[in-house]
Amino acid sequence: MGLLSWLVASAQETISRLFMIVLVTATIGIGGLHHSIVGSIEVFVGLLIDPTIVIKDYLGFEVISILGNALGGVFFVGILKYGQRRPL
Repeated sequence: MGLLSWLVASAQETISRLFMIVLVTATIGIGGLHHSIVGSIEVFVGLLIDPTIVIKDYLGFEVISILGNALGGVFFVGILKYGQRRPL
């Protein structure tokens, strides 16, 4: 989704922006790729519906998800920004 925001910001025309949105979101959906927001919704719904999932499970998932996104995001964004700014 971070890639999507960068691609939409760099696209000049409305048609190309729509194409980027469809391309990235379709890849996530069709490819079965996990996304933190979708995963959080799935676990929350599981908490509401399934009595075997308790609040401890939900909070544990959220903590791991937040830490993973924060560390992964910092790492990958750092690499991308370093690659753009480093001298050739």
